Amino acid sequence: LALADQRAHLEAHHESELAAARELISKSKDSEHAEQLAAALRERDDVHLTACRQLESELTHRHEREMSESRAAHTVALSDAEDRYRELESTMRAKHEAQLEVATEKVALEKDRCHNAE
Repeated sequence: LALADQRAHLEAHHESELAAARELISKSKDSEHAEQLAAALRERDDVHLTACRQLESELTHRHEREMSESRAAHTVALSDAEDRYRELESTMRAKHEAQLEVATEKVALEKDRCHNAE
């Protein structure tokens, strides 16, 4: 009977060690899986960060290029407007000078007529 008790005790002890080993393996697998998952997430985050930095760089360069083009277009438009203004001013000045000359001549003629009529 003692041998049967020893055998039962050894079987129970073996079963508990087996259960502990299974649990340890399960935890080890879970831990390994968690580490693999964390590594994969870190890698994905690194790829995402790289993509975000690249996009930010591309957008910055695009913005700088568009602003430069916009400033250039504004400079050209302003220059064209200034040229049109100067041309219009010159035309109007010439027209007014001609009108003033005609009016001055009319006044001089009218004055001569008045003097000749007296």
